Order: sequence, then C-alpha cells, then structure tokens
Amino acid sequence: MNTKILAILLIGSAAVLVYLGSNRIFPVDTAKPAIVSSNNTTTAPASASNGSTLERRTDEQGEVNVAVQPIVVRAGVPTQFEISMDTHSVELDADVTKQAVLYDDQSRLYKPVSWAGAGPGGHHRSGTLTFDPPTTMPKSIELQMNDVGGIPIRTFRWEISNR
Repeated sequence: MNTKILAILLIGSAAVLVYLGSNRIFPVDTAKPAIVSSNNTTTAPASASNGSTLERRTDEQGEVNVAVQPIVVRAGVPTQFEISMDTHSVELDADVTKQAVLYDDQSRLYKPVSWAGAGPGGHHRSGTLTFDPPTTMPKSIELQMNDVGGIPIRTFRWEISNR
C-alpha cells in the first residue's frame, strides 16, 4: 500500500479515537453547589441549568406515587419540573396545570404555563411542567400538587444553598 495513503489512514484513525475517547480521559467537572432539602424521599441528585444540584422527591401517599425532579430553577428563565405519576387503581385524568402551584421563599405564587407530557387518562403519566420565570433567584421553592389520587396537597420543597 502506498505510504501516503497509509499515513493518512493512521492519522485519521488516531484523530477519531482521540475525539471519541476525550470525554472518558478528560471528563468535564460538573460539580455544582448543592440544594439542601428535607421533604419526602430523596434519590440521586441531578444537575440543573442554574448550577445547583437538585434532588428528586417522591410522595407515595394514597393510591398514586408522585415523583418530582426539578430541571430548571433560575432567575429570568421558566422553572421546569419533570413529574411522573404511577398508580394501579385510579385514572390519572386531571389537568396537571390545574393541580400544581409553585411558591418561592417570598411566598410569591407561580402558576403553570404548560404541561408537555402524557395526556389525561391511564395509570402512568409523566412529562415536564413549566412555570413562569422568577425575577430573582429564590432561596427556596415549594411545589404543591393538589388533589392527586385523593390526597388534598402533596408538598415538595427545596432549600437552595449558595455555597
């Protein structure tokens, strides 16, 4: 084989290997300040675009299990939560945008502006719930889900630390 073609193939192969392996060899540090909380069950934290670590919350009261994962909490940007509801006994047919409200540490009320997810009905629903953006970064947020599975209010709260 021609030495020029062999050299080009070797250089090209090396470049592809370096590109594919660079994230494993030189991982990007995504450590962020923590969100401190004390409500319901927590699981592994997820990184949000506000630079903080947000913990997933679950509420297993009654016949419906509800899990909430904050996705975006940042001043001037719509606040978003990933929500999933699971049951084996009742229909999940309510309008999620009418069941949820969000409060910040100044007791300001935010109402949902959209639900992007499974429509009413069935035993498993999940999607992204979006609220109007806060004007300033809150010190804490509290999501309330009203009348889900016969439970009047389910509360999910996060204290936002500024480490």
